[in-house]
Amino acid sequence: MADCDVGRRFTLDGRQYLALADLPPHYLPQVAELYASQGWGEARSFDLQAMGWAFRGGLGICALDNDRVLGLARGFSDGRQAAWLAEIIVYPDWAGGGSGLGAGIHAPLRYRHHLL
Repeated sequence: MADCDVGRRFTLDGRQYLALADLPPHYLPQVAELYASQGWGEARSFDLQAMGWAFRGGLGICALDNDRVLGLARGFSDGRQAAWLAEIIVYPDWAGGGSGLGAGIHAPLRYRHHLL
């Protein structure tokens, strides 16, 4: 069960989650490595400043374990009528462990005010 009273950092079934908009910059290299682990380019090729800006402007949840980024779910909204889940990404060694599922299911719950 989720602890939703702790703001934008919360726990779900014992795993830590953090809203991407609140993700501290020191996590961004880990997120770049996560994308790279899925074939989205090389980690060093990502513009971390632009990534942080994009995260602050969108919707999303990041799954963490002992300050290691495990996965994330990210989406977009017009703020009034529609929102959609754009991606769920999980490190291959954590796939099947519930990180992506937790983030993917919990993101719409956290941002339900954006959904029709």
